[in-house]
Amino acid sequence: MNCIYFLHVGGDFWTTITFKDISFERNYDYLYIGTGIDTDISKASFTFTGSYDDPDPVHLLGSTVWFRMISDDSVENYGVSIAWHVEGN
Repeated sequence: MNCIYFLHVGGDFWTTITFKDISFERNYDYLYIGTGIDTDISKASFTFTGSYDDPDPVHLLGSTVWFRMISDDSVENYGVSIAWHVEGN
């Protein structure tokens, strides 16, 4: 699976991503988060793999935030649940 999601916030704003759950198969499933429209994983600001009990929020500045989830099909976990908040400069 290779899914890409965009969050367009309409200007250069700070976006805070808060995680409710992260559960991936470590070293096989990944969540990459970055800004702009180029979703190349080498340009990601944050990378997650494995499970996290209470991850810290991430903060990104830009008009577009992207999420790219790459997963194999061998083990199923529930993935990720997020919330976001946008503030002006």
